[in-house]
Amino acid sequence: NDCGGLRAAHAGLALSDAEASMVSPFATGRDGKSLMTVVDLIREGRACLSTNMATFQYFMVYAFTLTTIRTILVWHGALNLGEYVWVTMDIGIGMIMIWTMTLSKPTGE
Repeated sequence: NDCGGLRAAHAGLALSDAEASMVSPFATGRDGKSLMTVVDLIREGRACLSTNMATFQYFMVYAFTLTTIRTILVWHGALNLGEYVWVTMDIGIGMIMIWTMTLSKPTGE
């Protein structure tokens, strides 16, 4: 019985319609219950990892950009910008970064 193993696994794939498919995190959606669902599972995992890495990079670049701008402003002229200027910069930098992320293409195989 694979129910306990599928329940404890991080990623389990049930290839049948039996009771084990109810406890597995992923079940086959293809006709014929082929092993091509393993390829689909790997693709979904890679897409999830890619999305998480892009989100992490977005927030890191965003944080370093704002920190650099604030450091330069304080260092050169002891300037402290108002709240609405920071909100406008947040929106502008966010829009530019999201626009550049949408221009990225998948890597060649």
